[in-house]
Amino acid sequence: MILDDNNQPIISGTTHPTRQDSTSTTSPPPPYESTGASAPLISDEKRHHEEPPAAFSRVSALSTQALTPFSPMTVLVEGSGRALDKGFSLSLPLSSEATHPFKQRDITDADWTRFMQDLRDRTAFPNSQKNSTFIIPIALGLGPGAFFISNAIKAKIRRKKLAHAIALINTWNQNFFGPRQVEIILMRGTRALTQSKSNYAKTQDVSQNNHSAESLSSSDSSSPSSPPDNESKGGCCGQPKIPMKLVVVAL
Repeated sequence: MILDDNNQPIISGTTHPTRQDSTSTTSPPPPYESTGASAPLISDEKRHHEEPPAAFSRVSALSTQALTPFSPMTVLVEGSGRALDKGFSLSLPLSSEATHPFKQRDITDADWTRFMQDLRDRTAFPNSQKNSTFIIPIALGLGPGAFFISNAIKAKIRRKKLAHAIALINTWNQNFFGPRQVEIILMRGTRALTQSKSNYAKTQDVSQNNHSAESLSSSDSSSPSSPPDNESKGGCCGQPKIPMKLVVVAL
């Protein structure tokens, strides 16, 4: 008689399961159970930037011959030195014309709001960047120098945000405002930061150059301790704060 490992007789034609070694660590993987979490989605902000505005695809049936010119409209960018995103107002630019120029050029309130909101989004400081500008220098053990490093990081981020705003304005001018014989110019003082086809920015540059020449000649006879006329108090490290503005002009 033949016995198996458990001292049981083996009957011909039947098999018994082999005893599993208790020391074995091999086991089949557990069955997959869904956690119920949905797949990651693209953030609303990212999708908002990636999708072109609906206004870009709206064809305007304007007759350029029937359009009348209008005086430039100015929108001051409040707080442009530190919080650029908070300076873009969603309200329509004020006009001295009896009928707002936008009505004649197929530019709705929603179009302007979308444009300005895009500018806000592109120039806003994410919370992660706000915190890292001060936490990183402290973590590196820079001590009192962390303050200056933090300001340098913030300045670099602001320049990057401003570059995004300039590119966005140029895109809107090319795809929406330009075909409606309107141009938006972002200016710092009297210098245009965005591309411009109008003569407005050129005349401002000429005026500024003439003013600078007059200031230079008058400063020769003034006291060495007196600051130039175009400087304003409160700038960092003695640098003047130059305000920015959006100028809406007719082409």
